[in-house]
This record gives sequence, structure tokens and C-alpha cells, in this order.
Amino acid sequence: MRRLLIALALLVPPLIGVAQTQESGIPAPETHERVVNRDAWPPEAHSDILLKIPALRDMLALFDERPEVRLVIRHPGEAFGRPWAEGLQRWLVANGIPLDHIRLQAGAKRADQLQLLLEGL
Repeated sequence: MRRLLIALALLVPPLIGVAQTQESGIPAPETHERVVNRDAWPPEAHSDILLKIPALRDMLALFDERPEVRLVIRHPGEAFGRPWAEGLQRWLVANGIPLDHIRLQAGAKRADQLQLLLEGL
């Protein structure tokens, strides 16, 4: 019985948190997503204020644990969406995240949100 449990323990962890693509069945990298609402964003973005936003704080912790990922900032793409995302990108770079580990992408689900995602490099 113990051998069966050990064998299952060795097989299960690679399956947790891994999505499979429908076309090939090959495991895709794990994806994490958090959302920052426009009403939670301060008028002036300072580190002490931004780090109080749970979604941003959580995503930075996840990013820090995984050096092989890129942070995607998906923005609404409207007149305020891209500048909002660029402001966050500048803040991240100023605080030590390499620019080549950040990607801006239009197409957020809602006009009043930034979606923060981690993707494999």
C-alpha cells in the first residue's frame, strides 16, 4: 500500500497546475492571473501605495518565485488603458524587474481593469 501511495505522489505533482493544450495534448506552462481594478489604482503611484494592492503584491510574489516567467500586463487599450499599463511597467522596471520580462498586451476583459498574468519565457 505504501508503494502505491509513493508512486501516486510521484505522478500527481506534475499534473497539478498544468494545463494541456487541446491540439497536441502537450502540457502548457502554468498560468497565474490577477486583476487590478481602476478604482483601486491611486492617483499618484508610489511604491508604498502600490504594494498595498493585493493583486499586484500577490503577482510580484509569484513572479519572484519563478525566474523563468514573464509578467504580462493586459490593458484595455483605450485612451487611458495603455498609459496606465505603461506607468505600471515603468514602476516595475524602476523597482528591478527587467524590461524583457514584462510584456504589454491590449485586450483586457474589462475597460476598468488591468489583467496581470505570468507566462513562460
